[in-house]
Amino acid sequence: MKVCIIGAGISGLACALTLEKHGIKPDIYDQFDRCGGRIPFVVCILQVIHRPVADPLLSLARDYGISLNPINPLKKIIRFSPNKMSRTEGQLGYIFEIGPNNRSITRQLYEKLTTPVKFNTFADYKELAAHYDKIIVATGSAYFAKELGLWTDVFRGWVRGAVVSGSFNPHTWIVWYNKKYANNGYAYLGPFNSNTATLVLVVSDVKEDELEAHWKLFLETEKIEYREEERFVIEHITGTCRPREFGNMIFVGNSAGLIESVFGFGLYNAIVSGVLAAESLVYNKSYEESISFLDEKLHQSNLLRRRLNVFENKDYDQLLEFFNIPLFDKLIYHTNLDILKIHAGFSEHNQ
Repeated sequence: MKVCIIGAGISGLACALTLEKHGIKPDIYDQFDRCGGRIPFVVCILQVIHRPVADPLLSLARDYGISLNPINPLKKIIRFSPNKMSRTEGQLGYIFEIGPNNRSITRQLYEKLTTPVKFNTFADYKELAAHYDKIIVATGSAYFAKELGLWTDVFRGWVRGAVVSGSFNPHTWIVWYNKKYANNGYAYLGPFNSNTATLVLVVSDVKEDELEAHWKLFLETEKIEYREEERFVIEHITGTCRPREFGNMIFVGNSAGLIESVFGFGLYNAIVSGVLAAESLVYNKSYEESISFLDEKLHQSNLLRRRLNVFENKDYDQLLEFFNIPLFDKLIYHTNLDILKIHAGFSEHNQ
């Protein structure tokens, strides 16, 4: 079987590693000159999002054969709305680095790979279709799916971010909710270590040339004065891709619409989809059926996103008040209750 992978990001590399384990050497194309991009940033895996999976990191190693080293466990989340603050402590998830540095997830996966990556190569699925039995689309972009009419937007916005220096707790994630500067988005600070962090503002329904004004308003409103070392701007789109098997192509990761729409993270789903795409080829299984459980979680996430999209700032204040109720906080973060599933059931019952 001749297989190629377009994109040497997280999902593409997870797919390639799984194919290698089964004796298949794919051709891997990436339009950039290295894995991981140029600017490092921080993401996290939240345990509450992936229930009933109790430990997503353990699940990736045990169930999918992908072992990763986080930069730190996530032990505290601090949330701010315009007039309220709440915090949650415990074993809440894991913090990971994305980017060109050696400890980033992309580099961890790339270092395990024996198949060479053809960097600086733009691969067009239309040209490759006649030369491969299967094409894995792992570009991290919705571009190909949109071109084929397979994509529907769920959330559209822009990300303004920066690598900042200061003093940080390396186990603490900070989140801000305020429609004044984020619209239906949010802001967060995720630490690399005690001296450096990623500061990110996600703004919905905004044009790129309006983004910097939102960024300045965010810094002024929250009185943030960290030193900005590097800046980045990224268009942020979450959506659905249907079908994910089209012709001889399989869409994985962000290209398949597998970013959850509440916080915009897709690390766990990217790895799982890459592995399951490879296994669908090896064992001649349906990829769509294999990832149906991810679809269910995405549906639940999208229902919560729809509710958040009609929030006003007073609703965020009220939500944070609930988080300050010990029993409420315990049920959400310190049990294995599938909160997204419960909310989805409630939402669908009341439609």
